Order: sequence, then structure tokens, then C-alpha cells
Amino acid sequence: MSKNRKLITGTKSLFPANITAVAALVVAGSAFFMFAATNATAANPYAGRQVYQNNCALCHKTGLNAAPKYGNKTAWEPRVSQGKETLYNSAINGKGSMPPKGGHPKLTDEEVKTAVDYMVGAVGGWPEE
Repeated sequence: MSKNRKLITGTKSLFPANITAVAALVVAGSAFFMFAATNATAANPYAGRQVYQNNCALCHKTGLNAAPKYGNKTAWEPRVSQGKETLYNSAINGKGSMPPKGGHPKLTDEEVKTAVDYMVGAVGGWPEE
């Protein structure tokens, strides 16, 4: 029995140090993941989808406020035909009932562009330039 107590005591004495190290790694890993997840860029192939789902889908999934619905080629064709820069500019600065950056001012211009690219990709992508 004393052998078991010694083992348990030994484990208990090491436990706080180990849990602190593990907790530090988990927190550091979570912070990195959160940083990576919120910094959408072209280097992240899921960035546009993420920005769309978190910021644009409310209107573009349902067509709220006459927003062109995601995946509706007929609704997007006239916009896409105006070119990337025009559509990017509309999304970043607002147009009609859509406020600048879809009402999410903390988004970077690059994040908005990834969301536009994601939505345009659902209707066939940008025409060849």
C-alpha cells in the first residue's frame, strides 16, 4: 500500500507542473488557431467561404435587400461582367442597400475580396482576362 501511495504522491507532485505546461500549449495553440482563422487571405483557400458564412450569408443566402443570392448565375452575371475591380469596389465601399463591407467595418479589404471571389466562384468564376 505504501508503494501505491508513493506513486500517487509522486504523480501528484508532478501533476501541477505538467498541467501548467499542457495548458500553456493549448492556450498558445488556440491563440494561433484563432489568429489564423480570423485573418482570411488568398493564401487560405477557405478564407472566402469563412468570410461569406460569417458576414455575407445573411443577405446573400436569402436575397435579403435585393442582394444577389449565392449561386444564382442570372443574378450575378451582370455584376461579374463589370469586372473584378468594380465588384470589389462595390463590396468594399457599398452600393445600393448594401453598406460598405456588408456592414462589417472590421473586415479588411482583402477579406472582402476573398468573399467576393468565393461568391463569384459559385457562378462560374471570373471571365478570362
